Amino acid sequence: MNKLKVFSLVVTLVVFVTACGATATPTATTAPAATNTTAPAATNTTAPAATNTAAPAPTNTAAPAPTNTMAPTATSAPSTPDFASLGFTTVLASDMITATTAYTVTAGPYTVVVPDNAFDMDVQFDVLSADPTAFQSTVPSGEQAVLAFAFMVKNAQTDEFIAQFGAPVMFTAQSPAIVADSKYYNLAPDGTLTENATGLKVSAGMLTHPIAGDGVAWVITSPQGSTVGGLRTPEQAALAAANGQKIGGSVTVLAEWTGGEQASFLAMIAPFETATGVKIEYTGTRDLPAVLTTRVQGGNPPDLSVMPTPGEMRVLATNGDLVDLSTVLNMSDINKWYSSGWLDLGTVDGKLVGVFVKTAIKGLIWYDPKVFDANNYQVPALWSDMISLSKTIADSGTTPWCVALESGAATGWPGTDWLEDIVLRQAGATVYNGWWQGTVKWTSPEIKTAWQTWGEIVATPGMVFGGPNTMLSTNFGDVGNGLFTSPPQCDMAHQAIFITSFFQAGTPGIQPVTDFDFFGFPPFEANQPLATETSGDMMAMLNQTPQSEALMRYLATPEAQAIWAQRGGGYQSANSAVPISLYPDPLTQRASKRLADAQVTVFDASDNMPNAMQSAFYTAIVDYIQNPSSLDSILQNLDSVQQSAYNQ
Repeated sequence: MNKLKVFSLVVTLVVFVTACGATATPTATTAPAATNTTAPAATNTTAPAATNTAAPAPTNTAAPAPTNTMAPTATSAPSTPDFASLGFTTVLASDMITATTAYTVTAGPYTVVVPDNAFDMDVQFDVLSADPTAFQSTVPSGEQAVLAFAFMVKNAQTDEFIAQFGAPVMFTAQSPAIVADSKYYNLAPDGTLTENATGLKVSAGMLTHPIAGDGVAWVITSPQGSTVGGLRTPEQAALAAANGQKIGGSVTVLAEWTGGEQASFLAMIAPFETATGVKIEYTGTRDLPAVLTTRVQGGNPPDLSVMPTPGEMRVLATNGDLVDLSTVLNMSDINKWYSSGWLDLGTVDGKLVGVFVKTAIKGLIWYDPKVFDANNYQVPALWSDMISLSKTIADSGTTPWCVALESGAATGWPGTDWLEDIVLRQAGATVYNGWWQGTVKWTSPEIKTAWQTWGEIVATPGMVFGGPNTMLSTNFGDVGNGLFTSPPQCDMAHQAIFITSFFQAGTPGIQPVTDFDFFGFPPFEANQPLATETSGDMMAMLNQTPQSEALMRYLATPEAQAIWAQRGGGYQSANSAVPISLYPDPLTQRASKRLADAQVTVFDASDNMPNAMQSAFYTAIVDYIQNPSSLDSILQNLDSVQQSAYNQ
């Protein structure tokens, strides 16, 4: 399967495209007769009168019946429509599709699924977008254009435009700009818009519509001022972030997002590129700390970068490498959108230097509800209940837990989350915060007890699938794979909300709630306040330019973050203006409510520690898994690192 490069935005519209751009020129209109019978004169009233008169009735009736039927193979048009003159200058995705090969791409807000019999020749398949505001003058009064897209498909050998597909193509799109009253229009080569309401299904954030291929592009509108949660369109937010100007230029961005996370980020910034003309040059790397350090020390920092950890952010800010964002952002909006707790985490020496664009609740235990139901397992209320359940599962012949700690240079970090969850609930927030701040020693009774408590699972034979070697060699993203094998390799796994995207990538077809669900990390005593640990990605500015300022302002908005929220993958937003209803599944909505309802919330302890302390913590996890009996010497070594790391 060929996959297109992912960029994104938002809309979930399911359409069966039997012909893409069946009309190659204004005079060669071959729109299906079924569409033409919907009273051309009435539907064409959405375009200016001058435009309507340019398409005489005889031309519309000249389309021969054969072109309206589904062709067994793809056919070519004599010439390619002038997409650029129509405004479709942004290429969201571009790829070569081999003849008779299935193809899937997520591009901007659109996911396109091409079946293997759509093309009997190799084709170049481009997904294009345009600034929807460019069509505002042609849409009916009271409506605002919110999305505009097109397909440009050419015969790879002859460069001829493909006028008709050999089999239906399904594409999907989703956006907070779509509301229950949104409408869908075919765009002809001459710029004429024709409403296509046949089979239209619209709901908040989603539009579905079957089309027969009339038009070479499509425009979606919503009533003016009506978007989900009262948000602006992403393009409107982007243009406002650039002070209403199409400023052009470029911005370099560095982050650790790859794979599905990278795709979602590119979806988030696609409307910004379209609205402002700014080109985003993005680099994603899982070795973010080393890459960022090298570039800063080499005098070549990115314009914007996600901060590897709050600790590393503090070092960069202290060294004068980060811009004070209070001089860039509208702080009235920022204080309205973000709680003081989130802003405090991005503040160093009284200056706001980082803003959260992505968060994830931690301390979740994942399981397959079907397995629990079949065995009458109950969700544990306390830690002791979870240990009892683990022993019951082990006695049944199944390993209770899957644990995955491998992560390259950061191997061991998933184990730090276990310890943090235990310390928070067993010793409380005061000890937890003193621990990462360096005032509570690793050899203290509270921290040592937490390690021993974790050992009830990871240091006990028969509790973890594969034992120490498997724990240390399995990548963190694969922790859930064993939940979905037949028979299961394990019945429980511990990880943050983001892991759901890895579940579905590793076992295609599984669905939230039906195939995987979570319960919160249990407290150690009844009636304890609901406590949660969270992590997140803060964006900081290292080079201040008009383009980087505009992008930073845009990324902080609820409109930008709503795009990623709606795409799912375990994403959560710290921006309180992002409606919970936009999260795509009940699990993420539940997790977001859990985060909002928490009485005690702390940030990931290891991410708050100095680099040397964090690195030693990772190593200690590995050492403990390999030899639990060496706990005392492991903790003594951590005390030594703590003393030096916090005195630098």
